[in-house]
Amino acid sequence: MKKLLFVLLAGLFLAGCSQTEVAETVADVWEEPVLAAPKEVRLELPGEAVACAMESDTGRLYLGDGYEVMVQTLPGGDLDATIRSLTGFNREDITVMQTRSEEPTRWEFAWAAAGERGERVGRGVVLDDGTYHYCLSVLQDADDDDCQIIWSEVFSTFSLC
Repeated sequence: MKKLLFVLLAGLFLAGCSQTEVAETVADVWEEPVLAAPKEVRLELPGEAVACAMESDTGRLYLGDGYEVMVQTLPGGDLDATIRSLTGFNREDITVMQTRSEEPTRWEFAWAAAGERGERVGRGVVLDDGTYHYCLSVLQDADDDDCQIIWSEVFSTFSLC
């Protein structure tokens, strides 16, 4: 009788120790996570004859007399790749300064490059909101003394709406 009682109690206690099944589902199609829509940028371009030469989903190219202005929205995350895309240089090869620490983070840089008509000077800004990189870059002929544009004023107007 004691053995039977012991076996019944052991069976009762062990019956509560069953493991629950864990299931995992696998889909045949990769589903990209939905990102937030990019924000609008605000920019006041110079009053000179600036014509929009090209426009795409991710940016615009404006042509002026001796300079080009490019405004782009790129995927965020890899600042090095964004700077390489804008300048052709690695981040370590140019000086990149973080000029604003609150949202959005603002990165500024400048570079020089060879062009068809001689040396060119470039300046760029990247606004990083954590999801996208909002980029403004300007390339201008280095020996263009006739240009009356004050680029610091143009770059100061570049912000997110």
